[in-house]
Amino acid sequence: MKNFVSLRIVTLVLVTGYMLKTTGADADVTFLGVAAGDATTNDVAVWTRAKDEANPQPTAINVQISQDPTFITGVATLLAGTAGSPTDYTVKSNLGGLEPGTFYYYRFQTTNASVTSNVGKFKTAPNPTANVPVHFAFSGDCDGLIRPYALASQVPAKNLDFFMFDGDTEYETSASIGSPAVHSTGNIPDPTVLVPTATQSQLFDDFSRKYREQFLPVNVGGQNCLQPFFAGQGNYTAYDNHELGNKQYINGGAPAGGSVGSTTGSPPFDFLAGAWPDQCAIGPTHE
Repeated sequence: MKNFVSLRIVTLVLVTGYMLKTTGADADVTFLGVAAGDATTNDVAVWTRAKDEANPQPTAINVQISQDPTFITGVATLLAGTAGSPTDYTVKSNLGGLEPGTFYYYRFQTTNASVTSNVGKFKTAPNPTANVPVHFAFSGDCDGLIRPYALASQVPAKNLDFFMFDGDTEYETSASIGSPAVHSTGNIPDPTVLVPTATQSQLFDDFSRKYREQFLPVNVGGQNCLQPFFAGQGNYTAYDNHELGNKQYINGGAPAGGSVGSTTGSPPFDFLAGAWPDQCAIGPTHE
């Protein structure tokens, strides 16, 4: 679920948020993690996943944002969206009306405030004419075989302005611990192909699982993989071959052996690239 809201009318004001009807069932919702991305001088995309694993159902989720890391002052509370099965219980919201070159802190809550996520941080881009230093880092290629990515937990301490996440945000080919690789993408969704391949439903479930694993510990009590990394700063995220089904649709999404040309309009490319925005904190212009 994606939502677009502006903070222009609530800056420096305590807002109570949208008090939608909720039930005690919200107490069983768990947040997988948080992420922020595609920050401009005045807006940002924020993301989370919220699900009651024992009793999955659509759940309204609020987002809180403040320049105060303790969330005591200057807190804005807004409806982020509804976590539901069509997006694998992810919620994404675009927050506007922000100040340039400013650190913000954000977190998500059920609308009755019974469950709260971990806190994330991001910095908006400076004004184009500002003469200021910029501190950033970049990397990519997060193969599940090397989870839990121990060095990722050290990135937040760098206090970066942003991180460039340069694609391969998951490896669909990795049979990581306790988790098989995704089904073969084959020539999906061409129904004339004789070789059995995955259905779109199978690929949605498989790719969603691989993205979720990037927030989960390998061992009980261990590091939650990339969860601290995603919370530690805002990211600008690109996709690469592994977001597109590496084995069959490497180098742009076209079937192997075909001519080189436009990738958009290719059903496999459009589907796999379309599954990616639900799992990443990317803004509407990036999609």
